[in-house]
Amino acid sequence: MRLASFVTGRRSRWVVIGFWLVLFAVSLPLSSKLASETKEQYGRPDGSQSKELGHLLALRFQGGDTTEALLVYKREGGLTAADRAVILADAREAESVSLVRQVAPPFGSTAPFGPTNGQVSSDGDVAFTVVSLAQGKVKETNDGLDKLRDIAGGSPGLDAHLTGTIPLLNDLTNIIKEADAKLLLATGLLVLLLLLLIYRSPILAFVPLIVVFISYTVATGLLDMLVKVDLPVSSNATSLLLVLMFGVGTDYCLLLVSRYRHTLHQHESAPEALASAIPLAGPAIVASGLTVMAAILAILASSLTLNRAFAPANAIGIGIVLVASLTLLPAVLSAFGRRAFWPRTKAVEPGVDQPDERERLWGRIGRRVLDRPLRALVIAGLFLGVLSLGLLTYHTEADVLAQFRADTDGTRGVDALKSAFPAGELAPVTVLIDRSSGAVSDADVAVVRQRVLSVDGVAAVTGVVRRSDDGRLATLNMVLAGEPYSNAALERVREVRRAVADVQPGTRVILGGAAADRLDFREAAKHDFAVVAPIALLVIFLTLVLLLRAVVAPLYLLATVLLSFTATLGLSLLIFKYVLDKHSVDPELPLVAFIFLVALGSDYNIFLMHRVREEAHGRSTREGVGRALAATGSVITSAGIVLAGTFAVLTVVPFYFLLELGIIVALGILIDTFIVRTIVVPSIVALVGERSWWPFRSPALEAAPAAEEPATAS
Repeated sequence: MRLASFVTGRRSRWVVIGFWLVLFAVSLPLSSKLASETKEQYGRPDGSQSKELGHLLALRFQGGDTTEALLVYKREGGLTAADRAVILADAREAESVSLVRQVAPPFGSTAPFGPTNGQVSSDGDVAFTVVSLAQGKVKETNDGLDKLRDIAGGSPGLDAHLTGTIPLLNDLTNIIKEADAKLLLATGLLVLLLLLLIYRSPILAFVPLIVVFISYTVATGLLDMLVKVDLPVSSNATSLLLVLMFGVGTDYCLLLVSRYRHTLHQHESAPEALASAIPLAGPAIVASGLTVMAAILAILASSLTLNRAFAPANAIGIGIVLVASLTLLPAVLSAFGRRAFWPRTKAVEPGVDQPDERERLWGRIGRRVLDRPLRALVIAGLFLGVLSLGLLTYHTEADVLAQFRADTDGTRGVDALKSAFPAGELAPVTVLIDRSSGAVSDADVAVVRQRVLSVDGVAAVTGVVRRSDDGRLATLNMVLAGEPYSNAALERVREVRRAVADVQPGTRVILGGAAADRLDFREAAKHDFAVVAPIALLVIFLTLVLLLRAVVAPLYLLATVLLSFTATLGLSLLIFKYVLDKHSVDPELPLVAFIFLVALGSDYNIFLMHRVREEAHGRSTREGVGRALAATGSVITSAGIVLAGTFAVLTVVPFYFLLELGIIVALGILIDTFIVRTIVVPSIVALVGERSWWPFRSPALEAAPAAEEPATAS
């Protein structure tokens, strides 16, 4: 209550507003730099062969751990002498680029147009130069790739492109960064439009938007400083941060304003009404914010650095918008007073708080559900169960190329390469031979090559590409016949690993790079879901127990969230398959979607059940849920529509992962809003009744608070 009085006080509110404005002014220049400071996390999973290979390359090889990029050249009708001169000149210039350790052009260096080394197509139309890049800081790698792209300018009639695993991942990063400005504009306009429709008051529509924008600027400014001290933040994380903060922050504002609107009928002074609304709405908002933060931070248990780069940034953003919604928002609303509701100020004058049309509607919906709760629950449960059958089409594929919705320089290079070479040339797999005693011999290499070539789907294996300083390690390159990132390629890698597992005593063989990395990524994604999902559910369960002071209710609330998730994912997979013609999803998508849907879906359960507990004081729990549904129906529905809309904005990004995530979360929020929170949860509460609060005391046995807010049910 002291906080409520301070943030709404006649003088102290200006202190609060001034404090946030200072934070905004300091953060604004830092915020604009974050996009260029993000650190893309392409690290291999902990405990994987690919990570061990990278570690050995970094420690025991001259030049350290390297990755290969390809400069691909194509001319219809055959490369000319002038083209070959350009290709060789590009190769010489590439040697001077930072992080470049070795350049292997397609033509012999002793004679300008002498014998090729297998990097020119049989018809002479396509050739490629192999560029080995050392592992460096993200900015160094990006700068090096940009310079290589500039070098590969081509000439009239000669197409030149930079491609390979790292260039393709870099293309995806650039797509996301370029879309951030569009995301911010589209999200802001959508939220503004929805708030205007909800409130029909321009001031009340702009205030939450301004509060969230200030919070977002402060959060990104803070992240810019933390990135400089090695906090992992990726482009994916910042794009999701924008959508999450605008959606969740607006929800918190809606919840507080809803309480404030009702308390205005009981107080002559708007600041006093606001001060009394904060303790009523605050516990649910705080519980919601902490739940979302804790669920997101559960991702830190992941073995993938990609996941760990996502969690801290988004948790920090939620924490900042949570604090702003309970401090800055009340301070601004207190300064405006009842004028914030213009031109509908008469609707919030002191007097009897009569339910408006929307509250009467939700009261009628609540009565219909509660009249026959078992029938309502069965029908809704069957509907969600049918949607869950879409999970039968679930299929994952860790294909980098499948994530592009538009052509890039890297994808055009892939097309040029595939027109003349086995697709596996795009991304050879590194085969490392580790001999425990003595140097790796030619006989060792021959045995390993024979084992690798014995696996169907392997197109070629090179001789020794690199040797360690002590000679005990040697690497070969394995080229797969098919698409290098497809599931078939990943299974070939698994078969090769089995084939070389016991190649000969004293010799160990491990695989990494390209398809091997993607195989380890896919397996790690499955492992992470099995580890992170239970942690997130436990965190949400404990939060619900503390908020509701019950054990039974949190258990069935979690069950409803899980049912909602399976139904949403099933429906989304059907949309991907039959509307988008996408028959597989990224292995990482289910985990990120689960965290968002379970955390955000629990939000609406928290908002509803917190009000149920309040309304059930001195009444039955069944009556309490009816009154709570009538009182919160309008605000939770509005919040759900806003949150679903903000995630739907992700569909503008030309990156399938974010498109699919946007569709899944938007659909899930709508299902939670209109089916789970409206039908499923009230039905279960009505059927379970007072046992919902076991083993603690039922609120129905407690006297209603003396200053209880008038019920809004008709």
